[in-house]
Amino acid sequence: MKKYISLVLALVMALGILAGCGAKDVEELPGETVTITVGIPQNSNVVDYYENAFTKYLEEQANVKLEFMLFSNARSEYLQQLALMCSANEKLPDVILGFEFDQYIMNQYGEDGYFIDLTDYIEAYAPNYKAQLENLDADIKEYVVDKSKHLDTGAYYGMPRVLCEAFDDLQSVAYINKSWLNKLGLQVPTTVDELKTVLTAFMTQDPNDNGEADEIPMLGSEGVINYLLNAFVRYEQLTFNVTDGKVWDPVKTDEFRQGVIFANELVKSGGYSKLSFSINSTSEYKNLISPVGASSKVGIFTGNHVVMTNPATDAKKEFTALPALGDATGKGGYTIVNDPSIAWTACITKDCKYPAAAMKLIDTFYMDETISRQRFGEKDVDWTYKEGKNACGTDSYVNIVNGEAFFSGNSTWCRNMCGIMTQWNYLDVPEAAVTSNAVESQRLVAEQWQLVQAGKKPEERATRLVYTPDEYAIREMKSGNISSYISEQVILFVSGEKDPKDDAAWNEFLTTLDGQGRSELMEICQQAYDRK
Repeated sequence: MKKYISLVLALVMALGILAGCGAKDVEELPGETVTITVGIPQNSNVVDYYENAFTKYLEEQANVKLEFMLFSNARSEYLQQLALMCSANEKLPDVILGFEFDQYIMNQYGEDGYFIDLTDYIEAYAPNYKAQLENLDADIKEYVVDKSKHLDTGAYYGMPRVLCEAFDDLQSVAYINKSWLNKLGLQVPTTVDELKTVLTAFMTQDPNDNGEADEIPMLGSEGVINYLLNAFVRYEQLTFNVTDGKVWDPVKTDEFRQGVIFANELVKSGGYSKLSFSINSTSEYKNLISPVGASSKVGIFTGNHVVMTNPATDAKKEFTALPALGDATGKGGYTIVNDPSIAWTACITKDCKYPAAAMKLIDTFYMDETISRQRFGEKDVDWTYKEGKNACGTDSYVNIVNGEAFFSGNSTWCRNMCGIMTQWNYLDVPEAAVTSNAVESQRLVAEQWQLVQAGKKPEERATRLVYTPDEYAIREMKSGNISSYISEQVILFVSGEKDPKDDAAWNEFLTTLDGQGRSELMEICQQAYDRK
């Protein structure tokens, strides 16, 4: 217990002295409509949670009346608020919904009696959850189930929100200005040498045809760096590599250093803009990539094209998706696809009088229509049912009418609360009559998805691992600081504030990593991988 309190102090705040209370026996659903209080992170863009289309839909589907206990919208703050409520022994809402718990803290709340074990309730009252699990690939299904269970007791203290096989899973996506390529008679680069040639041409041959040397050949901070590094060695932040069952650290390889040196040389030559390390707002990127009333000033950028461009312009028309660069060392050439995103976002508390009804409410979130409603808004108002192909080329059924429903208004809670989200229920079917900007967004998604599907991926990955409580505690205490340190130092080396060719500086970087526990994390990863 002392170890847990120390961890929570570091993450949110101490839970205080914890008093337990076990899960109740499974009871029948109440025959009448009952009131369920849900504790949720409050989104200021929601006009009214009570007179809300999504609220009314849930109440009808689950035969409940919803009341709300509103918490902060920021993760660190709502976790702190919950911890303080528990330490003060205050009455909890019946259901905690939309909080992003990690596995260890969720299980600890369950062990200490604040969340009930949902095992029997899932069996009795969660047909939609079980059906959605069957829609997943077998290995992903196994991963979700194993990660959701308490490693020692097998208890389920929370229900998962899973984002699987959607465009959000792609990492280090990059786009190149095809208008500039066409103007200069160049092809899309596929190797580091070809990239260097293209960037030099962008910088020296006036591709925007305005008679000024104002072009920015390549722009972006960590996204660009990670894109470049994967040409030299497979590098996925917070993840170790594995070959023939042996876990190894890409950061400590010569190939990783070669990639950093290459990126630094691009900065020194001007091909990779130093602006990448001084820009601190999305609006600044937008003003360069998609200026209003002018052509783009950027040749290559990374990141989500929806976030990085101004929807009021036609800038997306100028760009095409950029494939991963080919192998430059014998260990590179990789495209990175994230694991399914899993957080535990729905729990039933010890103070819930009607846990069966609460479980039915939670299970409603695993219906396809509910997943689409929480993302796209009210059916037949903000979207209509129309089966077809989404931008990734797989089946979907959502035809968007109002693209702003998720971001403001009174059709949704402006948050993905719970559910298993796949390309079927999470991505929309492009419609010919939408705006030019939306059409170009769909095109870029389709191009990038096709490139990623065809890209080089490792045969073994040290991911989808289940850690013991002790291993998890160590990872939580160390991994965040280590990841931040790697990002910070790599940026310093790439930007030129440190010299990546300086052996003393590089060795100091690696030595500090070990001092922070990087090797210990790799050992823990190996142990978990061996149990896989």
